[in-house]
Formats: sequence, C-alpha cells, structure tokens
Amino acid sequence: MQFLQLPYEIRLNIYSQLFGEGIALVDGGRQDSGNEAEFPSFLPSMTCAEFSQERSGQMLRTCKAILAEARPILYQHTTFRSTFQAYAGKLPTRMTNGNSIFPYVRHLQWQLRCDMLKRYNPAAVEISACDVGGLQSLLLVCQTETWNSSFCGTGTDRDVYVGGREHFLDFAKLLQSKMNSSPKPVTLLENFAHLSRGRIMLRLVRGKYVLQAEVSMPVIMN
Repeated sequence: MQFLQLPYEIRLNIYSQLFGEGIALVDGGRQDSGNEAEFPSFLPSMTCAEFSQERSGQMLRTCKAILAEARPILYQHTTFRSTFQAYAGKLPTRMTNGNSIFPYVRHLQWQLRCDMLKRYNPAAVEISACDVGGLQSLLLVCQTETWNSSFCGTGTDRDVYVGGREHFLDFAKLLQSKMNSSPKPVTLLENFAHLSRGRIMLRLVRGKYVLQAEVSMPVIMN
C-alpha cells in the first residue's frame, strides 16, 4: 500500500510523530527601520529563521499532495519566537508583514527590547478577529531601559513605568477581545517574575492553561 492510500487521519498522525514539537527563532532585526518602522508586526517576512531543535522537513519535498497535508502540521507544532530591537519601540499594529506561513502558526512569541516605548494608539492597530482566530497562544514581552515621558505624561521614572504597563495591558486586552471571537475562550495572564527589572510579560492562552501562582495571575477584563 502506498503512503497516500493510508487513511487521512493516520497520515496526519504520522506527520505529527515525524515532526514533533520545536521552536523557530526569527530575528526581526531593527524595528525602527524598513517596513517594520511604519507598520510594526508580530511576525515579519521571514528572512532568517533558526530552528532550535533538529527537525527534518524533507518529507514536504516528496510531492505537492504531502506538502499540502504536512506543512500545516509542521508549523502548528512549532512555536515561532520573533525578537526585535529598537531605540523607540512600538507595539505591533499588524500580525505579520507578508510572512506566507503565518496562517499555519498556532503558537507565537513576540519580544521587543528598546530604550523607550512609544505611546500605544488603539486606532492604529490593524488586527482583525480573523487574523488571530487560529492562534492557540501568544506571548508578549517588552524589555525597556527607560519609559519615554511622552508615553504616559510627565512624572517620575516609576510612575512612567507603571503607566506604560497599563498601556501594554490595554493592548493585550484588545488582542484578547479579538481572539475571543472563536469558540474557545482566551485567558490573559501576567508574569510578574521580571517586572521589577523593566520586563513586562503577558500571555494569551486559548482553552485550558496551567497557572503558576507564584509568578502569574489572570488579568481581569474591565
């Protein structure tokens, strides 16, 4: 019996066993240059990606039929971790800037390291419920050295940081509301482990989740 003559469900199970789970590291480079400067995104057009585990995708080259069946399985079992650097960073306004594999992505992590973060403008966010409907988890990490006073008005560094965190939470809640258009509800969690060091970590999880009480707690929607 040829492989494509096997029942469809069995073929999908074989793909899952073959690919396993992995992490793809996507270096977004400088967020304040090129297309990302005007339209910052979670997942840029993939110019370079490094898989942290040895995983072979050679089976995708077998034929077009297997490519169509197996490619979604490979990417759905991959966590895409995109990182950006910037002086004056921005929160994403799009999910992707032309990455052709984004429709297959289910687990996405976005991290920005910047000196300061510009003011969050909800009207500039061009993310629809369809864009995030397929995501199972989304991790948002922002590491800043300082918070721009224009981000949330004048005040001490601590006050500016607290205000900036509130804007970051508002952004995550906007994404949560769009992700909740799908049947399975989405929970927003905040990790406090690195909050005192200028790192804000928010996670959106669809369906069941494991809560680490010592560092995380659900964020209540207003």
